[in-house]
Amino acid sequence: MRRRSGVHRSLGAGLAAGALLLASSFELQAQVVTFSVSGSTPASIQPTVDSFRTALGALNPNVAGSAASGRREINWDGVPDAFSAPNALPGNFFNVNSARGVEISTPGSSLQTSATASSGTPVRFGNINATYSTHFQTFSAQRLFTAIGSNIIDINFFVPGSTTPATVSGFGAVFTDVESAGSTRITLFLANGTIGGSFDVPTSTSAGLSFLGLTHTSRISRVRIQSGNAALGGSDNPGGGADLAVMDDFIYGEPQAKGTLDVDASVTASKYDALTDGLLVIRYLFGLTGTTLTSGAIGGTATRTDPAAIKTYLDGMRAVLDVDGNGNADALTDGLLILRYLFGLRGAALINGAFDPLGARTTAPDIQTYLQTLTP
Repeated sequence: MRRRSGVHRSLGAGLAAGALLLASSFELQAQVVTFSVSGSTPASIQPTVDSFRTALGALNPNVAGSAASGRREINWDGVPDAFSAPNALPGNFFNVNSARGVEISTPGSSLQTSATASSGTPVRFGNINATYSTHFQTFSAQRLFTAIGSNIIDINFFVPGSTTPATVSGFGAVFTDVESAGSTRITLFLANGTIGGSFDVPTSTSAGLSFLGLTHTSRISRVRIQSGNAALGGSDNPGGGADLAVMDDFIYGEPQAKGTLDVDASVTASKYDALTDGLLVIRYLFGLTGTTLTSGAIGGTATRTDPAAIKTYLDGMRAVLDVDGNGNADALTDGLLILRYLFGLRGAALINGAFDPLGARTTAPDIQTYLQTLTP
C-alpha cells in the first residue's frame, strides 16, 4: 500500500488549527504532461502511445456507467458501413450506440469514418478525393475519422451511455499526414470553463503518423481538435499552404461525472459551504449514510436534501473526490483538503499533513487548481 503523509491526530484539532491560519495567495500553475511522437509507421509511434495508455490506466469495457479509474478508446473500426463513408457518422455514436462517453460535433456539415476495402467504397477517404488513399495511413486498420466541411471538431465527455456531463484526466489522438508545423493542434478545456492549453501535434513525413497525448492535473471537460489547416476536398499541398490531415485512434481517461462541491444544491449565495457541503463530503468518505450523513449539514437554501439523493450524487462523483490523485478518495486526506479549501485555506495551510506524497497532486498550486474545477 502507498504510504500516506502525516494526518492530523483528530479531525477536530486539525480544523481548529487550520481555522487560525490565513490563506496564502499564489499564481495557479496547472500541470500538463505531454506524450508526443511522429514516425513513418505504426511501430515507430507505438511505444509512446503505449506509455500514454499506461499513464491513464487499464482499458475499460465499452459499457454504460463510469469505472473508478482507467481509460476508454475509439479506433473507429467497429463502426458499421451504414455509418461510414460515404455516409455520415452520428456525433453521439460513441455514447449511444457504443457507450464510451464521447459526443463529437463540428462547425462543418457532418462527421465521417472512412470505408473498409470490402464495402466497395474507396478506402481512407478516397471517396472524397482519389489521392487521399495514398496520402493517409492508418494506425489501427482499417478506418480513419474526419470532419466534413471543416477541419475542426469538438469532443464533449459524458458518463458513458448517459446525458450526464463528465470529465477526463487526459486525452490523446493519432493523426496521419501532419506535415506543416502548427497546422494540427489539440486544445483542452477544463471543468471550470477555462482553457487548459493548446498544443501542436508533431509533424511527420508525407503519409506518416503523429501522436499527441495530454494529461492534466485538472479535469478536462472538452477537447477541440484542429486537424490540418483546411477541410478535406482539395489536394494535399503543404508547400502551397494546404496541409490536410485526418485522425485515427482516440485514447482518453475514464469519463467520470463532472459534479461540483455544491453537494446540497444550494442557491448561488450559499454554494460551496464548508459546514454543509464540506461536512457532507467528509462524512460520506467516512462511510456514513442516511440521516447520519445529512443531520445538521444541509444548507438553508438547499434543494438536494434527501440522504439517499445526496449519497447518489456523491457516488456519481466519488472518483473526482480523489483530490491528491492517489487513486483513492479518503476522508482524512481528500475530505480534509476539500473542507480546508471551502474554509478558505490556501497554500501550506491547505495541504499540510493532508495529502499522499505518492499521489499525482502534491503541491498547493496543483491541489488548489484541481479544487477550483469542482467549484466553478
